[in-house]
Amino acid sequence: MGIETLLGENLERATVLILHPTALHDAINPKKLARSKTEANYGVGELGSAAFEFIDFLCKTGTLAWQINPFGHTGYGNSPYQTFSRFAGSPYLISIEKLYEKGHLTKRDHDKYVRAVDKAKIPLDQTDFGWLFENKLGRNWSSKGILRVAYHNFIGKEDENKAYKDFCKNQKSWLEGYANFMAIKELHNHKGWNEWDEKFRNRNKWRRNRKKLFSQNPDLEKTINFYKYLQFVFFSQWEAVVSYAKEKKRIIIGDLPWYVGYDSSDVWANQEIFKLSEEGTPTHVAGVPPDYFSANGQLWGNPIYNWDNPDTYQWWVKSIEFLLENVNLVRFDHARALDTYWEVSQEWAETEKTAINGMWLKGPGKKLLQAIKDHLVSKKKMTENGQLPFVFEDLGYLDKVYPSIDSYPEDIEEDKKFPIHPDFAKMIKKKQKAVKEGLLEDGGYDPRIALDKILEEYDLPWMAVAQFGFEDKRMHPENLPYSCVAYTGTHDNDTTHGWCESNDYPAHFIFDLLKMVLASKAVLAGCTWQDLWGLGSEMRTNLPGDIEREGGWWRSRLTQEKIATADENVAIGLIEFNRSYDRFSE
Repeated sequence: MGIETLLGENLERATVLILHPTALHDAINPKKLARSKTEANYGVGELGSAAFEFIDFLCKTGTLAWQINPFGHTGYGNSPYQTFSRFAGSPYLISIEKLYEKGHLTKRDHDKYVRAVDKAKIPLDQTDFGWLFENKLGRNWSSKGILRVAYHNFIGKEDENKAYKDFCKNQKSWLEGYANFMAIKELHNHKGWNEWDEKFRNRNKWRRNRKKLFSQNPDLEKTINFYKYLQFVFFSQWEAVVSYAKEKKRIIIGDLPWYVGYDSSDVWANQEIFKLSEEGTPTHVAGVPPDYFSANGQLWGNPIYNWDNPDTYQWWVKSIEFLLENVNLVRFDHARALDTYWEVSQEWAETEKTAINGMWLKGPGKKLLQAIKDHLVSKKKMTENGQLPFVFEDLGYLDKVYPSIDSYPEDIEEDKKFPIHPDFAKMIKKKQKAVKEGLLEDGGYDPRIALDKILEEYDLPWMAVAQFGFEDKRMHPENLPYSCVAYTGTHDNDTTHGWCESNDYPAHFIFDLLKMVLASKAVLAGCTWQDLWGLGSEMRTNLPGDIEREGGWWRSRLTQEKIATADENVAIGLIEFNRSYDRFSE
């Protein structure tokens, strides 16, 4: 089920490209659209013909894998790592082109929306999520959201009614919570669930009084069904993309965020698996201490899991099983949290808005991985001796920790003497089994050693980022083992063009670095789409911890023009690279 299974018995090296679907170009030749011009601008990458064209591009260039970021329903900040549900797909990715083909939109509906996109003058290489919220999804039933038009048209389509009902029945375990959450959120003008009226905020009161609340809020039930419809459409379109990739012998690598957003159906419907107060507010939130990306640390603000509750493990198992039904392989985001994770008190987070004042805690470790493996084996989705379908986001050096600040060795810098939770300190002092593999002779604990042993025991490949390889020898392309997946950079890095400029490397080093990565022993190797096209910092996908950028991050897109010129340079170059480094996948 893991990389070894996907690559077959020969275990040949292959290439991967990172491109989130929102960054796909617009459809070049939308089918069945008798229009005066041959292209249609939808304002965001969608699961329409452009997705199939990208898979064709992978085939043409001999590239095996398409890696995406989480495909969830995003909110403020547009980050796919902060979604309203770990399960639900993003309505923004739903293809307007395909809705027209299916008859959920008339030609008039379609063309009116395309004209609205053109009128908004959204740059072809950018996405305006605020505009999409108002015009594609629609704020409420008084708005002009095109997806609401599609829903009204769909209601009368009896030929798809059974498929829709079957979907709702099969996905009920998460779909009910998500659809209810989004509908109630809309009723409260999209405020966070901690600001809802008590009769809605308290999920048990909501469940008991649903019928009464429906009668008091006439649009509420319709809104719930609307959000169910969106998921039916999303996963119908996504399944078509995945099936096409399978037909073309390509694989899709998905992404599993370690944390979920507080303002999500995950937390609202499953409060017992998080560290929350009696009122439902977080007692502690997630982040990381000062690091490569930020001198103040990264304050993510996600609620912390309650690993003392067995239900937490079961929720994780179910979410992973669901994701694996929709992708071939999973990038395990922030995988170091399996061993240790950083938490910040909610009080500090609200007042200081930094992650500096926090502490390390012991993560669930092998217990979580074993629960996942046992479940997949029981469902006959992997063999007992098989490889888990994960690629660990494991970014190298991890700071050693000690039971108290006073017990840190003198040679460790003061700003690296991090406090740890008393329970974690007790585990280290008593040399308990859960920390045994990372214990040091001087009384400390090394998460790097402990995590490496987890990787070794479960035969898990890890990520290597070449931009970091000039500071961390472990990640330098020349030192990479077969059991890793290597990239020039990822969605969190500057583009390699921008990185070269910042580090005074010549422009041609963009492709020198890519060639170094492809020449490495890494089982999969590649880059972001921006690096393949040699784009600058203005097209960077994301900067961790930065929420100040006007318009936000996650907005960069390919354009039809870049795709059209791919035959002339990009595709030819990638074909040559893949053949030269024995990575070409037929």
